[in-house]
Amino acid sequence: IGIACFILIMLYVQYEFSYDRYNEKVDRIYRVCSERTYSTGRVRLRANTPNIMADALVSDFPEVIMATRLSTATLEEKTPVQYKGKKFLEARLMFADSAFFNVFTIPLLRGNPKTVLLNPNSVVITENMAKKYFGNEDPMAKILEIEVADTSGIVKKGFIVTGVCENVPGNSHFHFDFLLSYNSSNVYRFRGWTAGWFARTYTVLGNSVHFKSLENKFPDFMKKYRAPIIEQTYNMSYDDYVRSGQNWRLFLQPLSDIHLKSNIEWEFETNGNMTYVILFLITAFLILLLAIINFINLSTACSSGRAKEIGLRKTFGAYRIQLVKQFMFEAIFTCLFSFGIAVGFVFLLLPEFNTLVGKSIEFNPFQNIYVFPGLAVFGLLVGLLAGGYPSFFLSSFHPANVLKGKLKTGIKGGALRNSLVIFQFTATISLIVSTLIVENQIKFILNKNLGFDKENVIVVENALSLGERASVFKDELKKNSDIIKVTNCFYYPGTADDFFPFRIEGDPSNARVSFSRASGDYDYLETLGIELVGGRNYSEKIASDSLAVLINESAVDAYGISDIIGRRIPFGDSNFITIIGIMKDFHFESLHTPIAPYMLLLNRGDYASYFAVRIKSENLSNALSYIKDIWNRVSRDLPFFYSFLDEKLDARYGNEEKLLQVTGIFSLIAITIGCLGLFGLSAFTMEKRTKEIGIRKVLGATIPGIMTILSISYIKLITLSFIIAVLISFYIMNQWLKTFAYSTDIPIVIFLISGIVSLCIALLTVLYHTLKAATTNPVVSLRD
Repeated sequence: IGIACFILIMLYVQYEFSYDRYNEKVDRIYRVCSERTYSTGRVRLRANTPNIMADALVSDFPEVIMATRLSTATLEEKTPVQYKGKKFLEARLMFADSAFFNVFTIPLLRGNPKTVLLNPNSVVITENMAKKYFGNEDPMAKILEIEVADTSGIVKKGFIVTGVCENVPGNSHFHFDFLLSYNSSNVYRFRGWTAGWFARTYTVLGNSVHFKSLENKFPDFMKKYRAPIIEQTYNMSYDDYVRSGQNWRLFLQPLSDIHLKSNIEWEFETNGNMTYVILFLITAFLILLLAIINFINLSTACSSGRAKEIGLRKTFGAYRIQLVKQFMFEAIFTCLFSFGIAVGFVFLLLPEFNTLVGKSIEFNPFQNIYVFPGLAVFGLLVGLLAGGYPSFFLSSFHPANVLKGKLKTGIKGGALRNSLVIFQFTATISLIVSTLIVENQIKFILNKNLGFDKENVIVVENALSLGERASVFKDELKKNSDIIKVTNCFYYPGTADDFFPFRIEGDPSNARVSFSRASGDYDYLETLGIELVGGRNYSEKIASDSLAVLINESAVDAYGISDIIGRRIPFGDSNFITIIGIMKDFHFESLHTPIAPYMLLLNRGDYASYFAVRIKSENLSNALSYIKDIWNRVSRDLPFFYSFLDEKLDARYGNEEKLLQVTGIFSLIAITIGCLGLFGLSAFTMEKRTKEIGIRKVLGATIPGIMTILSISYIKLITLSFIIAVLISFYIMNQWLKTFAYSTDIPIVIFLISGIVSLCIALLTVLYHTLKAATTNPVVSLRD
């Protein structure tokens, strides 16, 4: 069991570290990222860069051999793709330029890597998509109708299939099914240095280039291209602009670091977490150590059973090294035999383990010539580690003492065994405490009042595809009595636009506060249950509200202005927007980050990315059927895609929930392994104290009294383990909780529960043997 758990976790760890390493140029590929420091001191790291960045890097720096751009192809989470009569909703569409297949190692099965993405309206599809849409038909030069993001919204275009590539490996930080040529969309037309930050830029550096030396040149590179724009737009020098809090810094991120070491916004997918991988790694070694400790404990504890064998062998001329070899071989044989069973367990459990961790890990020990020998060597090392001490311990017995019956083993010689038991239960209690704290924090973040009502709200995706029919869709929904409120919006809580700096007209400090922006219609606040603490909401009766804005409490605090209602904020080239209301702070981002300044703009047009629909909880299914029927009628048979707001928000903590599940399961396994060892050890201990117990009973000791005497040593060991575990787990979990901007306190009751549970488990484990020893007839004990 210990070896099987170790192999499973190591497979997961190896898989996490293998991300993006399938690329042949992995050691030379770097992603260009940006760090923005705002006037408030807030720092944001982002993976996106201007569209024009890749070309400029290649032209300005000889160190950059080539560069490519990659970006999402749609504003919606699901995109309709159609070929003849087949229509599907697809989630994985991306734009890439013609250098993509020269940078990344994703083999093309059909097409020329230099030209497949060269022309507008070209698309490369994966092998899976080729089978899905075309079956046995040749997909080359066929036309797929795809809805993509454009400056005017969502536009349906015909894309010619120019290539078919292998499916993107699972251990990649991005995945696509459709790769569209970058110059297919008007998004590509944003070629400036202040707008059009839609691309993720990847560079390939020369063999002898250190990426830090290139990074050092980036400040002058940014100034060269951005200074003229800044001076013209803001009528101030570039240096003054930077000092005012608009500081952009470019840096390079190694491709192999993106999955585990990147805590950056605008990622294509949710990354892994190095902290969690390390925790899993520690858990793997702890479980293996617990199993090894069991072997050492029981081998040394049962040494008296082989004492006369050792004495006789030595008397007849056996050397100590021969005995060491014999006992070491026995240990290694036991370990290798266990190893074979463990490998079988791994094959059986891997599908369930993949479901648990959300990966597609494979275990093919015979596929690679190094894997099976490596596993065999691992089994040998475990055998040496487990059998090393027992071998030298057993072979050290003096034959004269053994044959005279003077060999001392058991309680007085059990200092090492006691130390190892303390280590076992320290590790076990630490795992229990950690699991309970993680569970407590997850419950806290899932149940915390976010400042809005996330329950019973359906988010209808693909709203942009409705176009001018969006208002008709909303009006039809409002007719149903099961639907309480409807709003069309470009962002809902949990999503928001990037941060933009704004100053307030008439503020003598001229301070710029960076806001995250969203837009919604007149019903946005009521639909989502967001509270106003000052001013008023948008009104359809007031035409000037088209140039109005609502801000949150954090924005008011950032400006430090008490009479902020009615103040104007410069917006765009010549417009101003007037603050008409103050929203109570709500969490529009995850609880990993503190609440930042936020503004809600009025969305009066038909176009919106989403519809948020609040429905009556008792009529959920009826309301959902009605919404779908209206969608099918208004959208003219566009696919209907929806989700529940609470589920979308809770999904942001998938890594934490995965951590809870894994630590919970392996904590249970660790407890089981520890108890197995304690069960065996208690059997040996009771056997050694048989005559002592018989004498105590003859002298009048009661069964409860004897059981107390036999259990007291275990209580001492568990108590000491508990104290050590509390200190260790409190420090580690306190550091983990600091990764959240909002976290719960660590309740003392968690430690008490862990200690009591561990003590009860330990006492129940030894109960059988203590009860058996305490109830044995003393006549039998003394005669034996």
